[in-house]
Amino acid sequence: MSLLQAGRFVVMLQGRHAGKKAVVLAAYPEGTEDRKFPYAIVMGIEKYPKKVTKDMPTEVLVKKTQVKLFVKAVNFNHVMLTRHNVKDEDFFKKISVEKVVAALKDAPAKKALLTEYAAVLRQKYLNNKMAWFFKPLQF
Repeated sequence: MSLLQAGRFVVMLQGRHAGKKAVVLAAYPEGTEDRKFPYAIVMGIEKYPKKVTKDMPTEVLVKKTQVKLFVKAVNFNHVMLTRHNVKDEDFFKKISVEKVVAALKDAPAKKALLTEYAAVLRQKYLNNKMAWFFKPLQF
């Protein structure tokens, strides 16, 4: 049994997304036909929302609360497990793992999927769900 399971938060250690937080959507500890190593499908925040104040105009608020995502298949060795889990019950109802896995092979589908899920995560940010996930790591 692997500790990396769906719904766990991880920190990316390698590549262009190093230091970014991500959530595990699916884990394959034995690998698959196309990838012979243990890996996980993760979705993380590439660009975190900025801080906002009450007196900002709505156009600025909309722009500053945007969330940019990334989705990738990553080796278990390139992520660090955290103690945090997704406690939001409807997270996996709104985000389909099968659609994400299919979109990894098709670039236009992946881009459309990321914009769709960015809107879902933006609502979670505005409703103050998963607050730890939306703050950048402090070094």
